Amino acid sequence: MTEFTNSVDSIPVGSLTPAQASADAADLQTAIGELAGLVAGSRGLPELLSEVAAFAVDAIPTGTLSHN
Repeated sequence: MTEFTNSVDSIPVGSLTPAQASADAADLQTAIGELAGLVAGSRGLPELLSEVAAFAVDAIPTGTLSHN
């Protein structure tokens, strides 16, 4: 199982406002809950993969991708 730490050394200081950090944490908690629901459900593999892909798309922060 993957181990997580509370280290945020890779995040530049001041890159998130407290409101952004709080919103991100709430979004993460929601996504984890939804993912747990997927795992607990009795879906077929194609349906499960489709829902996981949809969650992944929603998890990508907007405005962070650069377009050349």
